[in-house]
Amino acid sequence: MDFSFSRARVFRFRKIHPLLAELLRSIPDIIDPEQLSDEAQARIFPDATDDVDLDTLRSEWKAYVEPDLQDHFRSSREVVVADLKQMTESKGLLELQIAPAHAEAWLNALNQARLALAADLGFDEQI
Repeated sequence: MDFSFSRARVFRFRKIHPLLAELLRSIPDIIDPEQLSDEAQARIFPDATDDVDLDTLRSEWKAYVEPDLQDHFRSSREVVVADLKQMTESKGLLELQIAPAHAEAWLNALNQARLALAADLGFDEQI
């Protein structure tokens, strides 16, 4: 695989092996809210506090912060899905172009996937 940043202001990833392309294509499914395990949900949307005395804060977090986070995550997922649909193939290898304006969405989606996979596989910060 090689990478370039063109004058057209786009990140271009060329010569992507089909296996890596398939892994990239799996990101939207990994972070799909309908498919997240309870462990992944808890890792991506942690409680504001573990303090039992702060139930009000926890309920306000769920009411006011989580919906915005879910919207942000959904928007990032949609950007990644759209970019992946534009992936092209040449001689058995693939090319993916990502506009710089989409970089934050990609980083967000990749981080969500990292957290979901870590939760599902039982990894934590200690490992």
